Amino acid sequence: MFLAIDIGNTSTTLGFFHGSKLSSTLHFPTLKKASEIPADMAAQIAAFDVDSITIASVVPQATYPTSDAVHTLLPKASIHIL
Repeated sequence: MFLAIDIGNTSTTLGFFHGSKLSSTLHFPTLKKASEIPADMAAQIAAFDVDSITIASVVPQATYPTSDAVHTLLPKASIHIL
């Protein structure tokens, strides 16, 4: 499974893909610290079998906290930052 993350100024959108088909989306406020990811959202993210992640961000200061948070939840997935 592939995870696409779009980090915007106020919200972050996660799209989970099986091949080219979008299977699920999640939304949460853009993180300023990795510890800010909501616990219920963290459980949902960790439930997916993700092997690759791409992050696109217009908020540079949120990019690495989000990357760190997702890497903690999905440690086997490779992460690419655009």
